[in-house]
Parts: sequence; structure tokens; C-alpha cells
Amino acid sequence: MTKSKQQIIEEITTHIRKRGGEPGTWYVGTSNDSRAALFDQHKVKEKGDRWIRRRADSAIVAREVQEHFVSALATDGKAAVGELAYMVYAYRKAPHTRP
Repeated sequence: MTKSKQQIIEEITTHIRKRGGEPGTWYVGTSNDSRAALFDQHKVKEKGDRWIRRRADSAIVAREVQEHFVSALATDGKAAVGELAYMVYAYRKAPHTRP
């Protein structure tokens, strides 16, 4: 199910607040394959690490959500380049994650 920009922002914000850490300890990105981005590229552990992913209405909305977190909350992060990235994901950075 796709979600609106505001829904995704609210859900990720709530997740970050519940899971703790300053916004700068979180990474927010976009991808067309958030599972691969989280677990293969960034080395997030499916069990034990703090992460969330949501499907946006469009790639534009996904990028706007990602930019909101980087600009407004000063999270770390990067939007996907050159792909239709409908997925927004966030994780709390740890010594084993990249970055």
C-alpha cells in the first residue's frame, strides 16, 4: 500500500522518537529495492537493528520525504540517483552499518 508524503513523515518521525537517538544518528534514503538497500548495501541487521521502510505515492514524494529528514531534522541520508525510487527507508546507524 502506498502512503502520502505526510503519512510517511509522521510514521518515520514517530519511529525515530520511539527508537531513540538524535536525528543525526539516523540515515534516511530512497530506493526501488529498500530491502536490498537496508540489508545488503547498508548492512542493517533485520533483527536487532532499528529500521523502517514505507512505499510512497511516487518517486517524487519519496525524494521529498527524504529531503525533509535531511534538511529539517539533520538526519544523514541520500536519495537514489537515476532510478524510480518509490521506497523511503530509515535506520539508526550502528558501528556495523554503512554509513
